[in-house]
Amino acid sequence: THACTHTQVHTQQAFTGHPCQSLITNLTNQLTDYYTPIFEGIEEVAFIGLPDHPNRGDSAIMVGAMILMDALKLKVIQAVHKMVEYNPAWVLGNFTVPVAKRMIIFHGGGNFGDLYKHHHVLRLQVLKDFPTYPVVMFPQTVYFKGYTNDTTLPTGLTETIEAFGSHKARIWMGARDFISETALQTHFAKPFTHIEVQLLPDMAFMIGDQRHRRGLPYLDMLIHARLDPEAPKLPFEYRNKTMIKRVADLTVTEIRVMMREKAALKITNGSVWSNDWYEFLTFTVDDWIQNDAKFTEHSSWQERMWSRTFDGMGFLSRARVVVTNRLHGHILMTLLGMPHVIMGDAYGKLLKFRSTWTAQCPLSVWSDNFQEGLAVAMDII
Repeated sequence: THACTHTQVHTQQAFTGHPCQSLITNLTNQLTDYYTPIFEGIEEVAFIGLPDHPNRGDSAIMVGAMILMDALKLKVIQAVHKMVEYNPAWVLGNFTVPVAKRMIIFHGGGNFGDLYKHHHVLRLQVLKDFPTYPVVMFPQTVYFKGYTNDTTLPTGLTETIEAFGSHKARIWMGARDFISETALQTHFAKPFTHIEVQLLPDMAFMIGDQRHRRGLPYLDMLIHARLDPEAPKLPFEYRNKTMIKRVADLTVTEIRVMMREKAALKITNGSVWSNDWYEFLTFTVDDWIQNDAKFTEHSSWQERMWSRTFDGMGFLSRARVVVTNRLHGHILMTLLGMPHVIMGDAYGKLLKFRSTWTAQCPLSVWSDNFQEGLAVAMDII
């Protein structure tokens, strides 16, 4: 059901406007319309889960959150990255308005569960320390190891249900895809009247149309391959043998041979490709967590979030077409108006999100097979 159809992908030259502008506007409006009444009367917030690390995708989520909070005139009194930086007394001491005008925000993204435990443990501790404060959790993907929607729940999920369920104030939980929404409705909203669950897009869509930030490409193709725990190990057919490895671990020679094999098949099938065009195709395999963006030693956390987000856009813009298995590679390229090919991650996060929100945008094509994805990318070029 996710076969590559390269005719669905348009090149930038074909557009008179952003091909997905209505989609971007709609998703931005969904976020603004939902959160505006929730934050009515709130003046100060403590932000929990600041993504102060090189992952450009998490920074893009945070920038979207910053845009929303700025539009709603919310003052962030403290942004906490991880447990070692967290002190409830410091958070409490930074509030300057009456309790009724305070709220706690949990960062959105893909860490609601036990895949990245340090983020989740911090959330549970804050709930325990601030039991009477209302809490908003920006849209999240839910993932607990061993969770199959049956009666036997993983320990981590059981502890999370207890922590959220025993909270004394209202909680608004955002779900970033249909599967996550079902899990949150089942285990949090239905059993507890103080918890509301809403299906919402990723906060990065608050950034809006970013076509003006596209740089000039100097590569034909970028293979944007994860290096973290969400990188899947896949079977590859290489010189009549099957090998299992991450896309990021493929060698230049292996990729070049795969391109050559796909090109040979195209030529045999009557394609207009020349016999040697693909040999001159320039490409690189890279991930954006290997190096951090550039900012000054004394930069604020806000400056670091913007710097990493803009750097991520530049990272993607250096190629005419990108093959990615990162969700925010897909989201940022949608905002940038860039054609791209999407592969899955190890836990299905990207497929869940695209199926929920962006499948109708003509900029992207899904591929279950890396070699087929290469062929589609070569067609786009």
